[in-house]
Amino acid sequence: MVVNKRKRVYKKGDYATFILWCAIPTAVKTIYKKRGKEGIAELGFEPNEIFISLVKIYTKQEFCKEFTIGKNTLNQWENRPEFKEDLNKIIEKVNVIQFKKDVDFHFTRATIKNSDAPRVKLWKQLNEGWVEKNEQKNTDTLAVNVAGILKAKEELKLKEKSNATNGMGEEPIQPDNSNSE
Repeated sequence: MVVNKRKRVYKKGDYATFILWCAIPTAVKTIYKKRGKEGIAELGFEPNEIFISLVKIYTKQEFCKEFTIGKNTLNQWENRPEFKEDLNKIIEKVNVIQFKKDVDFHFTRATIKNSDAPRVKLWKQLNEGWVEKNEQKNTDTLAVNVAGILKAKEELKLKEKSNATNGMGEEPIQPDNSNSE
């Protein structure tokens, strides 16, 4: 009986590099071939040494030659169930990083220009970690204060009642205000 075991990737670093290489759009590779570092810098990519080394590789055959990996290995990696998921994670990260600076810049500029309350509030939440006050805390405090006031009022009534009885348990004698002649 043959057991279908999932093979582990034994060259994890090369696998991760292959995913990064696959995540780079072909258009970026083409622009690099035609215009060099300046071309990809204009697209918003930072032309660092690692990125340039990957952009220079245009085909799978070139990738195999650069990293001394067999073409069958690349095919096995591409057929792995998690390959598409790993690739999509990298593409998402690259896109987020790629456009985050532009979005942040334009949002900040619009916030400064318009200064409308919702935009300023969102900007403060994103950039300064500002958190809106919770109104529930205020009602809790109010409930405690109201309960305290009611308790104090009740204690005052009891104290007044106690004073009114002269401490003897009897009602105080009221002066007679009638004029008797």
